[in-house]
Amino acid sequence: MKNNSSLWIAALTLTAIILGVVLLASPSRTAQANMLDSRPGFSMMTSGVQGNDEYLTIIDKAQQKMIVYNLVGNTLNPIAGYDLAKAMAPTPAPAK
Repeated sequence: MKNNSSLWIAALTLTAIILGVVLLASPSRTAQANMLDSRPGFSMMTSGVQGNDEYLTIIDKAQQKMIVYNLVGNTLNPIAGYDLAKAMAPTPAPAK
């Protein structure tokens, strides 16, 4: 029984060493502040752009509207609103 547990300890130690080497050798990436949350009535997406600007986009599925907010400190400032029902409506064919 003691021999079997020594084998498992050696295998786990070797696995930990290999994972450590892989983590140290892998290139680092910058964090991205993108998040998507979707519920039956709405979808939310956060995004960050260069210059430390952060945006929150909310899509209301029932009313088919989208609002984009800019986050400044702890304040959300609405910067754009779109009526998706009008944007997605088919355009009539030109008269001949």
